[in-house]
Amino acid sequence: MRFFVTAIAFALCGAAARATFQYVETRWQVVIFVTMAAVMEISADDRGRRASKLRFAVNASSAAAAIIAVKWYIEGVSPLVLTLLP
Repeated sequence: MRFFVTAIAFALCGAAARATFQYVETRWQVVIFVTMAAVMEISADDRGRRASKLRFAVNASSAAAAIIAVKWYIEGVSPLVLTLLP
């Protein structure tokens, strides 16, 4: 359960960051949140937990998905994505 709480926190913080800092490029916001997830896993031993690649992937992807979802909500869906739809 605790595993998903951090993923939800990453998603909420990513969405709030994208909504707040609209003039910062999306790719840099994603890089920042992926770096935060990596630092959290690197420092897991200091907090008495084992580092987990799965936890890193879930946290990083939930933040990235939330950032992209808010971007599409604000700016509209990219025309490149629309060409992929049938």
